[in-house]
Amino acid sequence: MLISLGAGTAHAADCPANSQAAALKLREEVQALSQAGRWAEAAQRGRCLVNMATMLFGATHATTINLKSELVTLLRRSGDASGAAALERELPRPASASADESADSALTQLIVESKALQDRGDIEGAGDRCIVARRIVEERKLPESVLVAAVLNECGRVFEALGNYKMAEQRYKESDAMARRTGGPRNQQSSVALNNLGLLYWKTSQYDKAAVALQQSLEMADTGDPDRAATLVNLGLVEGALGHADEARRRYEEARALVLQHYGPDHPRLAFIYDNLAALEWRAGRLAQAVQQQREANRVAEHNIAAVIAIGSERQKLAYMRSFTDQSDASVSLGLAMPGDARHGALALDAVLQRKGRVLSALAASLDRVRRRSSAADAEVWTAFVRSRQPGTQAPVSGRAKAPGEREQVEALLARGEGADVAAEDLVRNVDMNQVRRALGVGSALLEFVAYQSRAPAGPGPFAASPPRYAAFLLKREGDLVWVDIGARADVDRLVSDLRAGLANPRATYTRHIARNLYGELLGKFERALTGIERLYVAPDGALNLVPIAALQDANGRAVLDRFVVAYLSSGRDLVRSAAAKGGPAGVGVAQRRSVIVANPEFGAVSGGGVRCGPFLPLHGTQGEGTAIASLLPGAQLITDLGATETAVKGVQRPHVLHMATHGYFGPLANCNTTAPTAGAVEADTTRENDPLQRSGLVLAGANHLASGRDDGLLTSMEVTAMDLTGTDLVVLSACDSGLGDVVAGEGVFGLRRAFELAGARRQVMSLWKVPDAETARLMRGFYAALKAGQDPARALAQAQRDLRDDPTGHFSAPFYWATFIVSGDPRPFVP
Repeated sequence: MLISLGAGTAHAADCPANSQAAALKLREEVQALSQAGRWAEAAQRGRCLVNMATMLFGATHATTINLKSELVTLLRRSGDASGAAALERELPRPASASADESADSALTQLIVESKALQDRGDIEGAGDRCIVARRIVEERKLPESVLVAAVLNECGRVFEALGNYKMAEQRYKESDAMARRTGGPRNQQSSVALNNLGLLYWKTSQYDKAAVALQQSLEMADTGDPDRAATLVNLGLVEGALGHADEARRRYEEARALVLQHYGPDHPRLAFIYDNLAALEWRAGRLAQAVQQQREANRVAEHNIAAVIAIGSERQKLAYMRSFTDQSDASVSLGLAMPGDARHGALALDAVLQRKGRVLSALAASLDRVRRRSSAADAEVWTAFVRSRQPGTQAPVSGRAKAPGEREQVEALLARGEGADVAAEDLVRNVDMNQVRRALGVGSALLEFVAYQSRAPAGPGPFAASPPRYAAFLLKREGDLVWVDIGARADVDRLVSDLRAGLANPRATYTRHIARNLYGELLGKFERALTGIERLYVAPDGALNLVPIAALQDANGRAVLDRFVVAYLSSGRDLVRSAAAKGGPAGVGVAQRRSVIVANPEFGAVSGGGVRCGPFLPLHGTQGEGTAIASLLPGAQLITDLGATETAVKGVQRPHVLHMATHGYFGPLANCNTTAPTAGAVEADTTRENDPLQRSGLVLAGANHLASGRDDGLLTSMEVTAMDLTGTDLVVLSACDSGLGDVVAGEGVFGLRRAFELAGARRQVMSLWKVPDAETARLMRGFYAALKAGQDPARALAQAQRDLRDDPTGHFSAPFYWATFIVSGDPRPFVP
């Protein structure tokens, strides 16, 4: 791993003298201490920073107010609640920025924000800040200075992250030259720019030029400056690429000592250092030492992920987690390098458990906190969140130099202040293989899949890129962990696509052959270890999220449905979280929570001006389905016909069970047309945003009337996220394609599946292809009957599927009829 530098850091016991450069360094020091979880020290330095900003900019300047607000959070996290409250009362109303505002203060703020965003992987946000900074320099005709040189450096980092190496090199050289002209031949900004230039040369295999630039950078930095660590790491990379392993190790170890001395054992920079030491050991064939170093890298990364993941919008969270992709791939690759060594397998699985589905967990925790708490501030945030999910609100922008959209701003607001602390507490748990093992019941096993890129040594230079692959881990309560490489992701995904095409056609004759082949790839390698297993928890990744495991067949032609009870999870972390989970919504018992069934909406006659997406044909079978299910759930509310509106569904709050029998949709933005009464054979409207949460949803009353606004008859996944389903034990989506969406490796399926989990649902039953109306109604009646008989959702669904498949008429033996639905979420049983 390599380290680029924005503005430098400093370490001093007392507040430094007031200056723009000192403020920039102190701000970076506060952020570094915060990321390392050293809240008391960060708060102490934060006080210095606030005092300095007050002297430089004034008490009512936006920068000063922003720093004071951040200090309030630091004080809370350090345990100084009274100090935080006192400072919060002192906060003045922020002054509006004006044309007379100090350009230097504005540039300083933009540089700090750009670096912070880039450190979290948000290149788009960092680029926006650079554009604004360059505009200030040009419009106000600012003279050359070290601060303007810092702007050039930050813009170079953005260009590099975007892959525009030519422009990045140009900006780094310009930054170095300007810093030398205005700050003297030996200055920190030149050191920073040269470090980044050397790193860029390393990345492009220009090792001699990299060594020269990095050595110059090192000579400019003070001996005790912790920023030297970044340059030392990058010099180590160059030495390693040149085959000088001992010299590379010396550089890494010197960098590690510097960071440990100034920041302690949890600073984020240490993760990169340990990761590089692990690679060095791997190249030397010392795999045991490589595992030890990689585990340290993962430990530091996990510590910082827990502190940072609660901050920012969903897009920013996803970007931040992507910054750990190489490290995760290294852990999985190391594990697969020694398939017989339990330490290697544990390293790989622990990394997967700590990273997979992490953004979904963070968002769900933030939303759950806001919904459960009753303070005025939380109510205000929740109201803003609901409003941001309605049609017509601004989506997150994808262009440059624009303010964040309303949705993104509200998502970031969810994680501020005390909310970030609470969300972080939920995520700090360092889940590992042994905790998951203890959460497994007797006769159950976790089958955890991961999409990764093999990261194995290929000479002294950077690890060679390889096509994406799948790996899998089988963990039981007792017995050894088994882990294997499944194969090339493209090959497996092709099998998945072929299987889904066959399963969606009841007349397909080739499905059984593909089902056996895919079984051999996904489960066949674990055949011996699966002996004695009755319940299989499957945590898929990539396209495997769209596979109905129950429909696969072993070498003897026996369906998985007849061998295991299958339940889906986002990650094995869910087992630990469920084991520690509390009951339903605070103060609300199951007996007080009514179940709600929505069925047979009246879609209305087709408007004369053409159709938006449809027409949506009636689903007459869902009326009987809803009536039958309502009779099995005491006190259930049945909503049908013209009453099954979007407004009515959005008004449902914290039901025990929510069952929705209607059309569902997910698909490309194209005109759509339904010609048969299948429960959901529609696709998304071309007017919807190019967003999976806007291109998926459920169809409700009045959808054929071409209405617009908040009750247009289309309940999108985006709108579902704003529903309050806190503590809802089960959501059943008896509709077509309700389990589909955009697949994102490591984060699951973006569609209705993700939306209902964010809304608070503990478990979901959803479909993977278009389902026939009458047969689905029959399957659902069997499912609820089994629930009422005391079976948990996964077992109840398996029983209903077998009953339908084994119908004496033989009409429903094809998996098309019985295999489309899966159960996902909390594995614990519940009383319907």
